Amino acid sequence: MKTLSSVLILCLAALAAADDVGVPDPNPATGAACEPVPFTFSEARVQFQVSPAFVRPGRITELCFTGPNAGSFSCQDWVMTMAHNPNSTASCVFADNLVNPVVVYSGALNYSYMANQWVPVRLQCHFDYDGVRDLVVEVKFRGLIGGNCRFSSASDPRATFATGPGSYTATTATSCNVNRGLKLYLTFTEIKDRGGNPVPGGDKRLEFNAPLDGGLNYYAGASFASAPGLSIGCKTIPLALDPLLLASLTAPSVFSGFRGTLDPQGNGPGVIYLPTGPLTGLTIWVGFLTTAAGWPNGVKSTSGAYSFTVQ
Repeated sequence: MKTLSSVLILCLAALAAADDVGVPDPNPATGAACEPVPFTFSEARVQFQVSPAFVRPGRITELCFTGPNAGSFSCQDWVMTMAHNPNSTASCVFADNLVNPVVVYSGALNYSYMANQWVPVRLQCHFDYDGVRDLVVEVKFRGLIGGNCRFSSASDPRATFATGPGSYTATTATSCNVNRGLKLYLTFTEIKDRGGNPVPGGDKRLEFNAPLDGGLNYYAGASFASAPGLSIGCKTIPLALDPLLLASLTAPSVFSGFRGTLDPQGNGPGVIYLPTGPLTGLTIWVGFLTTAAGWPNGVKSTSGAYSFTVQ
């Protein structure tokens, strides 16, 4: 398992990945100390809502916080949920803002942190954001000790919250759509298109990208469909169990780089060498996962959906 210091270093390295997203900006050293929520209370329910203008579509596999001081964080009961909200103005009824919610973390949460650096929560599950509706990040906690964060008075993220005794199970907020949301940094795990000549007898070049997983082993596969997907606990790989998937796992001369170790920036190259034959018009889906000890089922991250069509 990675040490805390190595995880922090990787989170910092992720800032160099332009495709990741800081809300409202990627600078961990700006913004005032937490006010009014969430970490100044021992119990709260808080929703942060982000418009599509501040975030992009994709599979979110990690979320980072930042704060002005060094210290430690301890919470006995922490539940983080991500969801979509088709309404740009949050309701004061918490449930109204959670469309197709996914619990991405549940349980005790403990970590140490350094001043003005992004610190990962280490999400247990991923969330596929559509890039059309607002993104909602909800945090419910009780039994919190310590805490360190920065907020922004920008238009995003906006905070809707209840605090104090009983707020963990509250159904309605006491404050809604406040322009003092927590600063967030979102990391995506995905496959990037690196060109090639995707015609029969040509190739398709890819990059397997998991910014916080540098140095971990990865395993990729290809299939003719993305559904129903392969589930590993609460994580899914958008591939179908079909003959192409089996071939992609056993034919390295055709599916080159489909297993290996990610470089320090979390990247791994892959190439599909397309055979000759009547392949034009065929759509091929590709996905990958990374592995690490200490994670459920040994799987740390899984990529979002990626496909290309043979020309």
